[in-house]
Amino acid sequence: MTRYEFLERLRAALVGEMPDQAVQEQIRFYEGYISSEVASGKSEEEVLAGLGDARLIARTILETWQSRDTDLEYHGEAQHETYEEDGSRSFHQDNSRGFQQDGGSFFGMNGKVYRLDKWYLKLIPIALILLVLGFVFTLFFGMMKLAILILTSPFFWGVILVITALGWFSRRR
Repeated sequence: MTRYEFLERLRAALVGEMPDQAVQEQIRFYEGYISSEVASGKSEEEVLAGLGDARLIARTILETWQSRDTDLEYHGEAQHETYEEDGSRSFHQDNSRGFQQDGGSFFGMNGKVYRLDKWYLKLIPIALILLVLGFVFTLFFGMMKLAILILTSPFFWGVILVITALGWFSRRR
């Protein structure tokens, strides 16, 4: 495996699971680490073999990153990291649990951070609209069916005939 393949596997495992700036920071870190080890005389293959599987590293990074969100809570208010252009980090407190990063919206809950712009989460409003429309159509057509059943019932016409006859006879007196 080459350095490029390792970094791409790491990136693919991290993208969508944490903010894009944090992914870039991790990629820069591992790229710098590999470069420094190669510069110290090790071969690229030795360095990559020492690192291990990129997906396992990504899982560790994600677990650490997600637990970091819980560690930053303070008296019911969440603190969130902001990645500055120079690569430094800063923290800000927020009374809400949701926050926005360059890569999309994120929502933190119980120490886990969920990315809100995944494709399957976009289906939720569509599914809700379809459920509401289905309910409205079922209600409307159910009432129409009930009306048709009533209007075609001989009992209904018998009652109408009796009421009309009573009304006609009561006016004649």
